[in-house]
Amino acid sequence: SGYGTYILAKKARTVHAIDRASETISFAKKNYDKNNVEWFVEAFPYIQKGKEKYDLVVCHEVIEHINKDLLLLQEIKRVMRDDGVCVMTTPVKSDKPPAKWHVREYDREQFQSLLDAVFSRVVIFDFVYEKHMAVCKK
Repeated sequence: SGYGTYILAKKARTVHAIDRASETISFAKKNYDKNNVEWFVEAFPYIQKGKEKYDLVVCHEVIEHINKDLLLLQEIKRVMRDDGVCVMTTPVKSDKPPAKWHVREYDREQFQSLLDAVFSRVVIFDFVYEKHMAVCKK
């Protein structure tokens, strides 16, 4: 919805915010726009901003919605600087059925294995409110 972008924009020099739904981008621009934010509609998992290289890529509650999760991670790595960092969050898989809009949910081992397949260093933190947060280096 854009609130994460707004938080990042308070500290970052520039933020490129992307979503695959133009309605989401419109809502975010209306409610969370700042002067240092550029908004883009892109069809995941491909990241069209291929010429850009980022110090930080934040992927907050996205990967569970993407059919080609490995491809998304490869794209994130592609657009990161060599010393860049990716911070990613996703719900923890539970005994309950996944949310109807989620393609899948990951237990810790599945999430770790997926991230390890792409990134050289991965640290996962689990939060009490049932979220994984991973910090990954290229």
